[in-house]
Amino acid sequence: MAEEKVILEIEFPNVGIIELELKKILSPLTIEKIIKLLYSNKEIKTMARYYIKAKDIYMIKINLQKEAERPVFEMKKGEVAYEPLTDSILIALNQCKLNSKISILGKIIKGNEILERLPQSTGCKIKMRL
Repeated sequence: MAEEKVILEIEFPNVGIIELELKKILSPLTIEKIIKLLYSNKEIKTMARYYIKAKDIYMIKINLQKEAERPVFEMKKGEVAYEPLTDSILIALNQCKLNSKISILGKIIKGNEILERLPQSTGCKIKMRL
């Protein structure tokens, strides 16, 4: 049986596009909620910024309002997670530990170099690649 994956494209104006691969096996209910949110809205315009002055995590606001699923407190470089406390998707630029529970969703598959050029805070668009 093939693993179910979802590809998200996040466009940062004047910077570029990154792609995230979400694996349903990691957090199936959280990813299903993201899919429903994107199906109903086609794309989400939101804000992104560095996580509380730390340059190890980039945070993208999303309106899921979901509890942590299979909670952990650590992220490896390149991993993508959902944090209920901030209701945000987190992207780890380096390995890091957090003080709040997160759900690992997947990883970055394209655009690592773009993350290094992101400003402190910016707008972005999230859409699902079909």
